[in-house]
Amino acid sequence: MKIHENNVSWFSSLIGFFYQHGIGECEINKNRSLELYLLAVNIKEENINQLNETDNNHFKNLNKMIGKYLLAFSYYNEIIMKKRNSFNWAIKFANKGSTFSQYQIGSCYYYGRGTNKDKKEAFKWYLKSSEGGNSDAQYTLGKCYHHGEGIDKNKKKAFKWYLKSAKGGNFNAQYNLGNCYRYGEGIDKDEIKAFEWYLKSSEGGNSNAQYNLGESYYHGIGTVKDKVKAFEWYLKSSEGGNFNAQHVLGNLFSWCRNC
Repeated sequence: MKIHENNVSWFSSLIGFFYQHGIGECEINKNRSLELYLLAVNIKEENINQLNETDNNHFKNLNKMIGKYLLAFSYYNEIIMKKRNSFNWAIKFANKGSTFSQYQIGSCYYYGRGTNKDKKEAFKWYLKSSEGGNSDAQYTLGKCYHHGEGIDKNKKKAFKWYLKSAKGGNFNAQYNLGNCYRYGEGIDKDEIKAFEWYLKSSEGGNSNAQYNLGESYYHGIGTVKDKVKAFEWYLKSSEGGNFNAQHVLGNLFSWCRNC
C-alpha cells in the first residue's frame, strides 16, 4: 500500500491496524503495524486542547490518540498475554527515537520490569522522551526532580517540566503545577494561578485536584468563597474515590443533620 505524506499524518494508526489484521490490500505484518502506530504516536500534537474541526490538525490529533490506544493494546498483547519481556520489546523502538517507547524504557528501569531497578537510568530515558515532547514523560521527569529520584532535588526544574506537561494537557501535571503555585515550590506563590490549574485538572477528572478545588471554593483560596461550588467539587472528588473529599462530605452531612 502506498503511503502519502497526509496518510502518515492523518491515518497511519488505521493503516497500521490494517497491517496488523491483514485488511484490504495489506498482508499481515506485525512489525509494519507497530512502525505505523509509532509514527502516529510521535506526530507532534497541534494544540490538542483547542481542536478545530475544520483544521487538518484535528485529523493529526485523532491519529495520535488512536495510535496510542492501538500501540498500548499491542504492548499488552505481547507483554501480558504472550509473556514477552517488556524491556526487550520496547528498547528497539526507543533506540529508533520513539518517545512513547523511551518513556516505557524509563518505567522499566524505574520499577525493575525486565531489567534491574536503576532510577538514574530511568531518569535518562524520561529526559530523552521529555525532550521529544512526551507529556507523560515530562510529568514523570518533574516528579523525579521534585522528589530527587535518579537526580538531585530541584524544585525549579520540577516546576519547568510540570508546566510543559500541563500545557500538553496532562491532568496530573496540571494538579502538581497547582500545588507548586499554591505552596510556592519552584515558583513564587500565587493562589490565583493555583486555582486556575486545579480547575483545568479537575475538569479533566483528577480527583485530587477536584478536592483541592473544593477547598479553594470553601475557604476562598485564589477565588471567591462559594460553598455550593465547593460541595459540587467535593462530591465529584468523592465519587472518584478521594478519601479526603469523602471525609469532608461526611462531616458536612453530619453538620447539616445537626442544624
